[in-house]
Amino acid sequence: MEKIWILNRNEELLTGLQQSGSVFLLDAVHKEQINGVNTFEFVIPSDHEKAQYVQEENIVLVKDLENDWSEFAIKEIEDEHSDGLFKKVYCEHASCELLDDVIRDIRPENRDAEYMLNQVLQDTRWNVGSIADTPNATHVFYDKSPLQCIHEVLELFGGELRFRTEFIGNQITNRYVDLLTQRGLNRGKRYVHGKDVTNVKRTVNTDNLVTALVGRGKGVENEEGTGYGRKLDFKDVVWMTPTNPVSKPLGQDWVGDSDALLQFGRPDGLGGLKHRTRSIDFEDEEDSTKLLERTWEALQEMKEPVFSYELSVIDLHKAHGYEHEFVTLGDTVAVIDQKFNPELRLTARILEMERDLINPQNTKIVLGNVFQYSSNVERQLQIRDKVLDQTINTSWLDGFIDALQNEVVGGAGTVRHSSDGLLILDKPAEQNPTKAILMNNGIIALSNTRVSGGDPGTAGGWDFSNGTFITGDGAFADKIVAGTMLADRIRGGDFYLGGVVNGIGKDGKFYLVNAEDDIVCQMDAQRVGFDRLFVGTLSGNNVVTKNFENITYYVNPVTGSDNNDGLATGTAFRSLQMAIDQIPEINEGVITINIASSSTLNEVIELKGKSGSGRIVIDFGNSTLNGYIRIGSCLQRITLKNGTIIHNGEQHFEDSSVYSCVRVLVSNWVVLDNMTCHAKNLALYCVAAEGGNMVVTNSRCFGATDSLVYATVGSAIKVVDVGGTGTVGLKASDSSIIAGFGYRPDTTTPTANPQGGQVTGVWGSTDPGGTAPGTSQPGKKTWTATSAYSWDTSFGWNGAFPRQGDPSRWSPGMGLCRGLWFFNYSDIVSTLSGKTVQSIRIYIERESKGGIYTNVPIHFWTHNNTGATGGQPTLSNSAGSLASFKPGEKKWVTLPTSLGNALKAGTAKGIAIFINNSNSDYYAKFKPSATLEITYT
Repeated sequence: MEKIWILNRNEELLTGLQQSGSVFLLDAVHKEQINGVNTFEFVIPSDHEKAQYVQEENIVLVKDLENDWSEFAIKEIEDEHSDGLFKKVYCEHASCELLDDVIRDIRPENRDAEYMLNQVLQDTRWNVGSIADTPNATHVFYDKSPLQCIHEVLELFGGELRFRTEFIGNQITNRYVDLLTQRGLNRGKRYVHGKDVTNVKRTVNTDNLVTALVGRGKGVENEEGTGYGRKLDFKDVVWMTPTNPVSKPLGQDWVGDSDALLQFGRPDGLGGLKHRTRSIDFEDEEDSTKLLERTWEALQEMKEPVFSYELSVIDLHKAHGYEHEFVTLGDTVAVIDQKFNPELRLTARILEMERDLINPQNTKIVLGNVFQYSSNVERQLQIRDKVLDQTINTSWLDGFIDALQNEVVGGAGTVRHSSDGLLILDKPAEQNPTKAILMNNGIIALSNTRVSGGDPGTAGGWDFSNGTFITGDGAFADKIVAGTMLADRIRGGDFYLGGVVNGIGKDGKFYLVNAEDDIVCQMDAQRVGFDRLFVGTLSGNNVVTKNFENITYYVNPVTGSDNNDGLATGTAFRSLQMAIDQIPEINEGVITINIASSSTLNEVIELKGKSGSGRIVIDFGNSTLNGYIRIGSCLQRITLKNGTIIHNGEQHFEDSSVYSCVRVLVSNWVVLDNMTCHAKNLALYCVAAEGGNMVVTNSRCFGATDSLVYATVGSAIKVVDVGGTGTVGLKASDSSIIAGFGYRPDTTTPTANPQGGQVTGVWGSTDPGGTAPGTSQPGKKTWTATSAYSWDTSFGWNGAFPRQGDPSRWSPGMGLCRGLWFFNYSDIVSTLSGKTVQSIRIYIERESKGGIYTNVPIHFWTHNNTGATGGQPTLSNSAGSLASFKPGEKKWVTLPTSLGNALKAGTAKGIAIFINNSNSDYYAKFKPSATLEITYT
């Protein structure tokens, strides 16, 4: 059984109770009704050390069958001394605290149930949970408790209430009130006396039986308008069959049911029958026609006797092989008892459940809303039901595990003895059995595989080679299915919890408990909680990383690969952005990025969110970057040196215009040393700072449409020995300052200082900076994926998430997957016509769930599909593994130019991922969004 938790009134965890080896929880019964009683009672020894926590008003948490926590408050404690010392504890559901307040006056007009419940609960500890869709209504809540108001909402809109508490990491995190259309499901459960029913009690009640009703509505206002007189009736409404369900003449203020009259009417003394008539009020009804309709509907419920059934049942669902026997409050079930006369066969809802947590065989349910099976069911259906409901003698049945034993004892023809040993089948040999147990020579062997053509009535007719074996040395099996396993040590390879196998399964849950049975670690599909956690290295998208070492990364746009580690010239990255992405959020060392000498990079670079006492140095090695660099929110020294940046004319999505070759935003120390920036008359500035501090030294600037060096929003830029040509050289605005010495650019307007800026310095001369670098740049265009799909060998086209590999352990039976991204291929062909592809890359993101939680190498291809139609997609131009992705990681991946040439030629329509390896270590699932970028000349 699940542990029961006890908290004090301040919601601080005190202890947990359960039935264990020490047996300190002797009894535990949870009783709940639909829209009614909800109590919990338990018994513990008074002299147990944990009895000290059982105090009035303390909180008790019990997990229900729907895996939600039910919260109770201890209301009554009875100490008893008989055969021992015991505490009998009575608990009331926490929702009863909603009686301890008063709603003064709330008047929602034309509002739905969710709005009204929000109003009622606004000053309580409870929140609105799952609410069924309801129409709007008007109501007055006046001088009532919140709980009374909740039930008024229930009466107003109908439905069924559920109160639940959220308990995470040993803390109560929320309390919810749900208003559901109906609790429970029809799971096909059949209660059969002799199988899982030990007692059936049927009660028939006719106290409220009627055959006719007089309907009364809202009081009718008198002519003076000073009050209300008689109530609304439906005398002036006429019903005629067959348009209406029954005839009701003008002037008659009641409606009757002729069938009910024949069955239950009282003799009138004249040889006829007289209606059983009562009056019913609908105080909110103002329309006489609707009043008649509502009265008729009420009559249909009141014209039948009330049947209720109380069953003492055995809770089988926790026994292996009986998981399908699960039921909970509100479920619709079938009940069969062949001993009744006539035979009892009915379907009904579970309106009350008294669940014995320790002794499931004592569980009781009360059924209502009964629907009797028709008496003229076809004979074939009767025969089928009788076969399904065959039972055996269960006079000795003591518990739910014994139901399994019953099936063995009652299996005529399924037990055979031969020289091979004792063979037990799940069905007689002539009825096509599918399971076998063989016992011989101190070994028990189990099999569910038949030998083709073999006799299932003999051991030779079964294949035991891949089955399960039990000997004195232990149990040997490919799979063990168990309810509870007790062990001092479990050792093996892979360990999985949860998942779905053959349509059966659920989320995995993992708990660590200490010697006091307190949970210190909890992991499941929704949450992870630890009492204390110590970690050496922790990685994840929402985990801040930190570095204390001096590290050097290498970039070579010709021979490098973004699938490398970048830590040596032979394992260099292909892109500068990949090297920058390796820098942790907090850097306490010196991180240097060396670019291969005299290289050409075609990238837009983002460097943001770095802090710490360390330094970042990017040495271009006389290389040229066609693009721009954007530095934001960095709180450590960053140096760019020995390179050329030529703006490519692209506008950053956060900027209002094409901005600058180097833009610094809210960063405290950025140095440009021996750098050349050419805005190519496409960008406003060569160097710009907004809320940042910069040093520009021994550098050159050309081709800005506004000014070469620009400081704004309180920035400070130090300019030393900077040459260049243009219209405006140095410009400061919005309380910013530019200062320096040496020489400055030779421009038409040397300086400008609008809006309170200052340009002040002791530059002794100007310098035109020599010849501007060549502006011949490749073109570049991006395409966003129009759609994405996955294709696998089992289901074909399967969902919008591109997948690589075989999920295997996570999704049995899917097989090898091919993930495809689709783009506007006709525009790609048109754009690249007559051009030479210089580079191609794709930006994709791996899902944070699915697959192993480590780097997975991704293998790239092209595909020739125009959409998710037809059979297996044809892949070509295998590029192999170009990058590895951690869960949740998103990044650019540089592809071979051959893939770009295939797209240019129209022999490929998009990008795919695929590996012909069923090892699930290669499985990964990606988001459907993707960006394809191609650079060309």
